[in-house]
Amino acid sequence: MFDNCLELLRIIAGFYPELSKTNGFRLYSVCDSLVTQLLSANENQHEAAKFFLKQISKYADIKIPLLFFEPERGLSQLSQMKYEGEVQLNFNKSDLARENLPISKIIQLQDKIFSELSSEKIQKDNPRYLKMLRNSIETMNLLISEKILPYKFVDEKEYTLTQDFKHIINLFDRVIEENDKIYKPYVYIIAQSQYNPPPNPNQPGPSGSYHRPEGMDEERKDQPHVQPQPQPQTQVTQNYTINRNILYDDDEFNVNIEDVDLNIKNWSKLISSFLYLMQNLITHKTVHTVIKSRISRKGENSGITAEINDTRNKIIFRFFDMMLRIERGIRKAASKGLRTLIRLEHQPKDLLTEDKLKVILRPILICLQQDYYKFNIPFLQVLRKLVKYLSQCFNKTLSDKLVEHLTRFMEFLCSGNRNRPGQHEIVVDERKIASGIFYLFEHLPHASQYVDLIIKLNTKIDNYIVNLSGLSCMNYLMRRPLLRIVNCFASGSVELFLTNLQDYWRIFLYILKADCSHPIRERLTRETQSFLERTFNDQVLVILSF
Repeated sequence: MFDNCLELLRIIAGFYPELSKTNGFRLYSVCDSLVTQLLSANENQHEAAKFFLKQISKYADIKIPLLFFEPERGLSQLSQMKYEGEVQLNFNKSDLARENLPISKIIQLQDKIFSELSSEKIQKDNPRYLKMLRNSIETMNLLISEKILPYKFVDEKEYTLTQDFKHIINLFDRVIEENDKIYKPYVYIIAQSQYNPPPNPNQPGPSGSYHRPEGMDEERKDQPHVQPQPQPQTQVTQNYTINRNILYDDDEFNVNIEDVDLNIKNWSKLISSFLYLMQNLITHKTVHTVIKSRISRKGENSGITAEINDTRNKIIFRFFDMMLRIERGIRKAASKGLRTLIRLEHQPKDLLTEDKLKVILRPILICLQQDYYKFNIPFLQVLRKLVKYLSQCFNKTLSDKLVEHLTRFMEFLCSGNRNRPGQHEIVVDERKIASGIFYLFEHLPHASQYVDLIIKLNTKIDNYIVNLSGLSCMNYLMRRPLLRIVNCFASGSVELFLTNLQDYWRIFLYILKADCSHPIRERLTRETQSFLERTFNDQVLVILSF
């Protein structure tokens, strides 16, 4: 592997001095020689080739996709388009594949790699094929990294998506499908199960029992045969629970399953590359304009409009689904993609219709109804990001539920009963869960109404944890989220602290000394007179007045 990388660097070093002559055909030959390295199964070769292509693009002042076309052809077309920002080159992928250009070689090799995607191929030659498939997707990301699409992904005349765009979406679905066959029970933070509800809604079975009642078949044998009547189809109901069997993830020490399992790491890199590619495509100005324009035309070609809208919703749903993965790289890529899509909208709630948002958020809100000690840190981290991105989509009910969880945790600490089913004593993770719940209030729009209650709960829980564990450092688990909350709602927090200074003076001093408490200190300067009146007695105030 290292010999191949060194050989590649030797080739690069031989070509580099010739760049000073800015000869287009010489650049063309260099890029043509790097195609094989870009699409190899060797990650180091791919990264080295990609790095050198970026340097060529920067040094020669030529956009990356144009390096893979004939010099005068790519540049002349771009100049004819009056290039300003984000465009797509007016080429069909099928036509380019039949020519003898570097871009043609890329398309041919990509199509060959994509056509080999199958369960047998992945299971037989997992690491090598996954790396080759990822490098193919990374090459596509490289081609569109400067906002120039190398061929048509949308038909700008008909305002439709091309088959090449749909092919990438279908390919990603296939990759997720193959990955789910292996890892689904262990990588999704929320587990999903399906069951058929009891036939008679007025007589539901026992809670949690979804099996056929015993003896039903025997009872039918004793009855005379009657021609069965068609029964209405029973709607399949989905049940969501927080997955207790997810793979390893430790936020405190920044260790994830990707760091210890190479197969999962390869899969994670592949899925992350697809997510970045979908983000780059759907947020590209040309693609985004076509999609938005088509959706706004509700009366024209309703079939095509519905298909484009379904494709867009499918991509957005996929970003939400991938945020619920345990792999760090996948969550990061999905979070970035979702954040980018939201920024393109006037308001976050415009990303999807209200019904679609309810479908997406339903699993998380159902899990939120469970007992707080069943939560885990990854679940709270995902919920925190969604609350941050879609804060306008959550009502006061969420704040009420979070306060209820914290109140129960405080009552559990006060009760003196440290045991739970299957648990001998309160564990550190449970304290982290309480801390994670406090963090959620930072982005909730209705949290300003709960500042008083949040400070009281936080202070009480903080004191109980310190007394229980005997570790003063544990109180930082509660104080860190409190710092964020009071600084987000500085006006109400300062008023509350000044009103109850006798009870909260220790925590108030801690907050004032914190580096991140500039909003609180700035607000306090406006309340100087009130602060002095509530801090010092009348005699001291008379002295201070002189």
